[in-house]
Amino acid sequence: VAIFCLLTLKGVAQAPSSLSEQLWQRAQKCYSMFEDYDEDGKVDYGELIDDARNGYLKVSGSFPTCGCSCTSEIGAYKDQSGQYTFIEKETWSCSWTERIHSNKEIESILPDDLITNGFFSGQPDVNSETTPFFLEVEIPRVGTDTRVALKLIPFGLKVKSKSIVAYDYSEEGNSSPKPLYGISRIAGKVSSSQILDYIVKGHYDKIPASDLSVINQSIGEDYDQFASKAELSKHLRELKTAYELYSLIKHNTLLLKWNRDTGKFSIKEKGAPPKPMSFSEFLTGNMYWAMVC
Repeated sequence: VAIFCLLTLKGVAQAPSSLSEQLWQRAQKCYSMFEDYDEDGKVDYGELIDDARNGYLKVSGSFPTCGCSCTSEIGAYKDQSGQYTFIEKETWSCSWTERIHSNKEIESILPDDLITNGFFSGQPDVNSETTPFFLEVEIPRVGTDTRVALKLIPFGLKVKSKSIVAYDYSEEGNSSPKPLYGISRIAGKVSSSQILDYIVKGHYDKIPASDLSVINQSIGEDYDQFASKAELSKHLRELKTAYELYSLIKHNTLLLKWNRDTGKFSIKEKGAPPKPMSFSEFLTGNMYWAMVC
């Protein structure tokens, strides 16, 4: 209890010095959401793994707003001077938020060839104003070898990034999240994959009446419908671009090795390519954004 009091006193306590204090300081945003539901004098949470000896801390649990939950998972990586680089994975369920934090510029500690010689072979030649990928990080409890993967950002959330891979995404601050799961219904019901190509190109005159009937069910003024066929085509084109990028991935996972001398990761191992899938499977088998509460 005393350590939590120390960490929450603003402008009174000195900067945290021990590794445990530094880990807990980074976890406070999520941990502070938990309450003492059963009034036993202890904060109730879903999971707590406090392993400061190995430079690891994880806290997760729910709080009383629409059954929302958060998780903060932090790893400490020591360099040759004894200083720590922290990587924190933060998730907030109700705001569709995932973030990777560090006390360093995140790109400065990742391999320089993470994209061009890791996930892809060279720089992907696909034009897109947004990125479809988030860098998923598995923070190790023991050791410093760290697995990273490309994760598709939920369809309907647009994330602009200077890199092809984003380090955070969220419903909050997103200019225009859009429920696109009507596209999944269409992809699962139309008679062939060629119909999807017709929609992308706006060639509705080439679509059979039975498939047009399926499409028209998603056109209208309801919250989860598209205002017009032109709007449907626009969003499907964006997802086709995401699919083209996905199809260029050479290794969906990478194992990174921490270098204490440079304070930077390098690529240690490359995983298998992602499972091949058709555009239709891409649309029906991945996650879509939807309003939670």
